[in-house]
Amino acid sequence: MGTKGKLFSAAIFESNNINKISSGINAEYGQKIKELLAVYSGIIGNQLMDMVPKVVMSFMIQDFKEELHKEFIEKIADQDRVDYLMSEDPEVEDKRERAMKVLQALERAEEITSTLN
Repeated sequence: MGTKGKLFSAAIFESNNINKISSGINAEYGQKIKELLAVYSGIIGNQLMDMVPKVVMSFMIQDFKEELHKEFIEKIADQDRVDYLMSEDPEVEDKRERAMKVLQALERAEEITSTLN
């Protein structure tokens, strides 16, 4: 075999070795990627399993909220009920009136004292 033949067969041998090495590396990377994807899909699956009860509960609460809102509106819509709810307690009304009288008296006292100075 000539020099060219030896170089050619050496190049083929090197090429085969590189292909074997790179296929081994690719297989290792491929295996690692498969493992990472399996772990990732497990995490996503767990997150989805955790989210399902939360979503169901959210829909249940939303329905309850809407029904409760309807009931409140119905109870408030009655005009007699509105008048009752808007009326002031007699004791609170007395306290408010007394406080207003005290405020007026204090304002008059302030006017008087400001004219003396």
